[in-house]
Amino acid sequence: MQKALASVDAAIQQLKTVRAGLSNSNSTRAEEIAQAKMQVEQAQTQAFEAMRSVLAQAILLYFLQKGVYVHSSKLGARGATGATAKFQQCAVLHMV
Repeated sequence: MQKALASVDAAIQQLKTVRAGLSNSNSTRAEEIAQAKMQVEQAQTQAFEAMRSVLAQAILLYFLQKGVYVHSSKLGARGATGATAKFQQCAVLHMV
């Protein structure tokens, strides 16, 4: 997550640098600004995904520590063992 936030900061700094040197008659600067804006958007998306992943991990760990599992009556034919295994598999997948 720190890496994602650092990339957001770097992209924002690049955008500020490009904007500071903007000249109305220079189309190259406009292209640089467009590129920098795209990088900022990508970095923000990466940071958001990293924060969402951390939050999902925290929620899953909380429920695993509390021993909360999906009840077998909610799963039909799969049964309690399947429910527990599925929940734990989901938690492991989200934590990786």
